[in-house]
Amino acid sequence: MNSLLKDKIVSTFLTIYKSQPLVVFSPGRINLIGEHTDYNDGYVFPAAIDMGMITVIEKSETNYCSILAYNKDPCI
Repeated sequence: MNSLLKDKIVSTFLTIYKSQPLVVFSPGRINLIGEHTDYNDGYVFPAAIDMGMITVIEKSETNYCSILAYNKDPCI
Protein backbone atom coordinates (compact mmCIF):
# COMPACT_ATOMS: atom_id res chain seq x y z
CA MET A 1 0.00 0.00 0.00
CA ASN A 2 1.23 3.48 -0.85
CA SER A 3 1.66 5.10 2.60
CA LEU A 4 1.95 8.63 1.21
CA LEU A 5 -1.33 8.26 -0.69
CA LYS A 6 -3.01 6.74 2.38
CA ASP A 7 -1.88 9.67 4.53
CA LYS A 8 -3.21 12.18 1.97
CA ILE A 9 -6.57 10.42 1.79
CA VAL A 10 -6.91 10.25 5.59
CA SER A 11 -5.90 13.91 5.87
CA THR A 12 -8.53 14.89 3.28
CA PHE A 13 -11.16 12.85 5.14
CA LEU A 14 -10.25 14.56 8.42
CA THR A 15 -10.52 17.97 6.77
CA ILE A 16 -13.96 17.26 5.31
CA TYR A 17 -15.60 15.17 8.04
CA LYS A 18 -13.63 16.18 11.18
CA SER A 19 -13.30 12.59 12.43
CA GLN A 20 -10.86 9.68 12.30
CA PRO A 21 -11.84 7.08 9.64
CA LEU A 22 -11.34 3.35 9.37
CA VAL A 23 -8.77 2.70 6.61
CA VAL A 24 -9.25 -0.34 4.34
CA PHE A 25 -6.89 -1.45 1.56
CA SER A 26 -8.01 -3.89 -1.11
CA PRO A 27 -5.20 -5.25 -3.30
CA GLY A 28 -5.74 -5.47 -7.04
CA ARG A 29 -5.69 -8.64 -9.10
CA ILE A 30 -5.86 -9.71 -12.70
CA ASN A 31 -6.87 -12.94 -14.40
CA LEU A 32 -4.13 -14.12 -16.72
CA ILE A 33 -6.48 -16.73 -18.20
CA GLY A 34 -10.19 -17.13 -17.70
CA GLU A 35 -12.77 -14.52 -16.92
CA HIS A 36 -15.98 -15.48 -15.08
CA THR A 37 -15.15 -19.14 -15.59
CA ASP A 38 -14.17 -20.15 -12.06
CA TYR A 39 -17.79 -20.46 -10.92
CA ASN A 40 -18.60 -22.42 -14.09
CA ASP A 41 -15.96 -25.09 -13.34
CA GLY A 42 -13.49 -23.54 -15.78
CA TYR A 43 -9.83 -22.71 -15.29
CA VAL A 44 -8.56 -19.37 -14.05
CA PHE A 45 -5.13 -18.06 -13.22
CA PRO A 46 -5.49 -14.96 -10.99
CA ALA A 47 -2.45 -12.95 -9.94
CA ALA A 48 -1.97 -10.09 -7.49
CA ILE A 49 -0.72 -6.77 -8.82
CA ASP A 50 1.00 -3.86 -7.09
CA MET A 51 -2.08 -1.63 -7.38
CA GLY A 52 -5.18 -1.55 -5.23
CA MET A 53 -7.84 0.62 -3.69
CA ILE A 54 -7.66 2.58 -0.44
CA THR A 55 -11.01 3.29 1.19
CA VAL A 56 -11.65 5.34 4.31
CA ILE A 57 -15.02 5.02 6.02
CA GLU A 58 -16.85 6.08 9.13
CA LYS A 59 -20.20 5.22 10.65
CA SER A 60 -22.85 7.86 10.07
CA GLU A 61 -25.91 8.70 12.14
CA THR A 62 -27.75 9.96 9.04
CA ASN A 63 -29.97 8.09 6.59
CA TYR A 64 -27.65 8.68 3.64
CA CYS A 65 -24.04 8.19 2.66
CA SER A 66 -21.51 10.22 0.71
CA ILE A 67 -18.97 8.72 -1.65
CA LEU A 68 -16.10 10.89 -2.84
CA ALA A 69 -13.18 10.07 -5.10
CA TYR A 70 -9.89 11.56 -3.90
CA ASN A 71 -8.66 12.28 -7.42
CA LYS A 72 -11.84 14.15 -8.43
CA ASP A 73 -12.87 17.70 -7.46
CA PRO A 74 -13.75 18.99 -4.86
CA CYS A 75 -11.67 16.62 -2.68
CA ILE A 76 -8.20 17.71 -3.82
